[in-house]
Amino acid sequence: MRRITLGVFMLLCAGAVSPVPSAYVSGLVEALRSDNEAGRIPAASQLMKDRRDLVSALTTMAESREQGLAAGPELDPKYLGVRLLGDLRAAEAVDSLMGLLDYRVIMTFGGYGRTHGYGPTHPAAEALAKIGKPASKAALNRLVDASDPEKARALVWILTKVEGPDLARYLISKRMEHYEVGPPRGNLERALALVNEMDGK
Repeated sequence: MRRITLGVFMLLCAGAVSPVPSAYVSGLVEALRSDNEAGRIPAASQLMKDRRDLVSALTTMAESREQGLAAGPELDPKYLGVRLLGDLRAAEAVDSLMGLLDYRVIMTFGGYGRTHGYGPTHPAAEALAKIGKPASKAALNRLVDASDPEKARALVWILTKVEGPDLARYLISKRMEHYEVGPPRGNLERALALVNEMDGK
């Protein structure tokens, strides 16, 4: 089968399959709707394979070096890879994105219309927040060893964005029960203070 295009596959993942601007996707969607079960199975398998291939390619882009384009980071392959992994809710990319929390950008053309706040300048954190529960679980686990203030802030931002401040406080407090003393306890106490700061308390 012809390779699926990035834009069309993102529309499919977002549920925007009607109207579908691709004969390739239209054929697979029709096969999924077919009364012939034998036709639905390979169509579903092909879509899943396309998604795995796409996530793998985007992860490689996200982990690449910035090209330093004069036009700004919005068109940089690294930025696009990170951004699209979040848009695809690619849970399998959580570990790779966690390794990019120190990746920051300064938008020149508005950054998809959002230039203020933590997310637009920290694309990996924003992508992880879009991924949701798998990312918040990973963030909570990493907070135990997060002694670096900036990394801790990113992890708390993700956790709070996904779970909300009240649940974030509860989850951190429950994790603190496992550590009466030592660095993990201190890291979690600072994380709790960050939640309160972000929540205006």
